[in-house]
Amino acid sequence: IEPDTLDRLFQPFTQADASTTRRFGGTGLGLSISKHLVERMGGCIGAESTPGQGSVFWFELPLERSEAGPQSESDPSRRNEPAAPEPSHQQPRLAGLRILAVDDNRMNLFLLERMLYGEGAEVGLCADGQQAVETLKASPSAYDVVLMDIQMPVMDGIAATRDLRRHPATASVPVFALTAGVLPEERESALAAGMNEFLAKPIDLEQLVAKLLPYAPPPGEDTMVTPAGVTGIETLESSRAETDTDEWPVIPGIDSSRSRLRFGTDRAFFLKMLGMFVEEFDGLRSELSACLAAGDRESASRRIHNLKGNAGNLGAIELMELAKVADIAIRNQQSDEGEAVERLQFALETLVTDCRPCLSRFTSAAAVATAAATLSNRRLGELQTALMQHNLAALGLFAELEPAIAAACGAPTAAAMALAIRHLKFEEALSELDAALRQG
Repeated sequence: IEPDTLDRLFQPFTQADASTTRRFGGTGLGLSISKHLVERMGGCIGAESTPGQGSVFWFELPLERSEAGPQSESDPSRRNEPAAPEPSHQQPRLAGLRILAVDDNRMNLFLLERMLYGEGAEVGLCADGQQAVETLKASPSAYDVVLMDIQMPVMDGIAATRDLRRHPATASVPVFALTAGVLPEERESALAAGMNEFLAKPIDLEQLVAKLLPYAPPPGEDTMVTPAGVTGIETLESSRAETDTDEWPVIPGIDSSRSRLRFGTDRAFFLKMLGMFVEEFDGLRSELSACLAAGDRESASRRIHNLKGNAGNLGAIELMELAKVADIAIRNQQSDEGEAVERLQFALETLVTDCRPCLSRFTSAAAVATAAATLSNRRLGELQTALMQHNLAALGLFAELEPAIAAACGAPTAAAMALAIRHLKFEEALSELDAALRQG
């Protein structure tokens, strides 16, 4: 390692040999994180190197001598003892970590918000790269990590990351790419733009936590989580009371074991996401036909990309794979594009048809009546405030209150609000709600 590089080696996003990033996916954060950890423990870290020969990396820590003497490994009484206490998931593992989640798909945002809040993180939401850039430039120190979807309208994740890296105040914020499958050239572009990690959709909670843990505040620091804050995340805690593990919905085309594992046996939340999926993609055939007829392959690819990620979230693996094939066919203008899209649409329509009886069965009149009783002035006020402020917390709030709004204000009002909120037209949704409340 050359001397001038050695001096910068423990700074974020520095590689001694740039080719390692291309070959092995490194991002230049490992030594920076090591330095942070060692210094937090009261030690120091450094490196010595002779170009072309080799390097020595070292660290020193002040440690107290153990009072206990060494114990023989052959001690029979210790053979069956665990090496360390079993990890407890009762304690949030990401307490105090401030995360900005960026995705144009409300289902992905809703699921990410819930997963991260369950681990104690504070979560902010943005619907595209432009919103994320503006949010971070306005408050550069507000978030510790950014989870960024790659394919988004307005500004995609790669362009947003490039923008962040150009400004000193946001140049070092860690950005993790979220993608339902990325081509090799896109991965190289993302790394070149300054993204640090890749996380495949559907998101695996344990993998996500493992990637985020190095950025979480050490235990014992002030890790108070703001329940409502920027996300209105309080809605998630209240819905946990609806958890029901007695009977899990069985739907052809959905792997029940996968979905049950992903949703933590929370049947109510799974059904909410299933209903959102049906609403979101029921009319996909006409959307794709219009896009392809107009030659708008980018929009068609983006919708299929969203479908792919959401199908994976629910455990609809076959549909996810068909979406992957159709997406590649559209991007590359393959000769079998029409056949791939038709297979996808047939599988989607079959799944939607199979979902409807399940949704009807588990959404009983008693549940609607209970939901209507929970439509308190406080919760309505929070939703109205979020809509007025164009705050993406409205996504989670409306998802929680939608059954109650339908029962109290009528299904047409709830449906109109859902459509407006899905397209982030918060003023329209607020007008619908205010009009219904005045009439009531």
